[in-house]
Amino acid sequence: MVDFVLHQYFGDNPQLVSGDWYNLKELSEVSGVNYNTLHTRLKRHSYVELDDAFLALVYVRPPITMLPDKSTRVMDEWLRKAPMSIDHNYNPHNRAIHEL
Repeated sequence: MVDFVLHQYFGDNPQLVSGDWYNLKELSEVSGVNYNTLHTRLKRHSYVELDDAFLALVYVRPPITMLPDKSTRVMDEWLRKAPMSIDHNYNPHNRAIHEL
């Protein structure tokens, strides 16, 4: 016997009860979206709750920032920049032993 994974639905669809648990086959039949499409959406966007936007024919993922505060955003911005200047005369093999 195959056990279906149940997912909690939150939305305003008249055929579904908000807060109840449904499997993807039931959600596919109600929404009109292919079962494999819903399965792929769920695997790609597992952190998104199942709502009316998730069951729409065309799904647009909501913008989510993984950087919680200003300091991490600034650090991310600076770490992605190229180095300011490179000394082309630098040669690590010509350094004195006491500098190493």
